[in-house]
Amino acid sequence: MPIYTYQCPKGHRQERFRKITARRRPVPCNRCTAKAQLVLTRTHCPPDGVYSYAPNLGDPARFERQREALRTGKKVIERE
Repeated sequence: MPIYTYQCPKGHRQERFRKITARRRPVPCNRCTAKAQLVLTRTHCPPDGVYSYAPNLGDPARFERQREALRTGKKVIERE
């Protein structure tokens, strides 16, 4: 089950494990018992790999070769 974030009208936030089908149903606030609604939050995982701004592949030249291959649609096979 995914974790969803809910917020009540007073601004109290809480996270809950819920089924996907139940995600939009309001939940009672833990502090004031008002109805808390689902809010959209950012992901907890920073992007990495070829699509990130900070290459984490070790060798900057290899990163650039792979990024260029993605741009041009060429297949890159590297043997290490």
